[in-house]
Amino acid sequence: MSEPHTPTQESAVLEIATAELLLQDPQPKVTPSSQADKSAVVFTRTSGNIKQRKGQTDEEYRAQRDQFWKSGPRLNTGDWFLEYPIQNFKNESKTDKTQLLHTAELCYFRRDYTKCLELVAFGMKLFNAEAVLAEEKKAPVDLPGRHAKKPKLDRHIQELLEIKEKCLAKMETS
Repeated sequence: MSEPHTPTQESAVLEIATAELLLQDPQPKVTPSSQADKSAVVFTRTSGNIKQRKGQTDEEYRAQRDQFWKSGPRLNTGDWFLEYPIQNFKNESKTDKTQLLHTAELCYFRRDYTKCLELVAFGMKLFNAEAVLAEEKKAPVDLPGRHAKKPKLDRHIQELLEIKEKCLAKMETS
């Protein structure tokens, strides 16, 4: 008969390390920020990186809560992008900004180029694109080989401009 398996020292260390990893909490730890902005939250990720997330003030929370109780939650039907009234889009709302982009993309892929161009024009006005693009031209040029990350609003404007160019090109060819 063979003897029972006894783990070697290396495999025992590996098993212990694996067990310790499994016991670690995968969720980031949340601690309130001790800085001047009391609404900010500091996250410590499992990788050890620290990230500070902008919080929500009491006034913003109350406004969002009141808006929810007035109109209720958004219902996501099959065409909910297209059903949402264009006048209700707000520049302050992250979900409205992304919904506007997705709606313009959806119109483009459904070949509704006139509606797509209408949404792009509204988005450019909503995002105050002329002022943002003028500021971008005044900004100092980055060093060669270095890529500076643009603010999200700039990226939204760039996406709208690309959608506009594609719509116009498709309208010319058809």
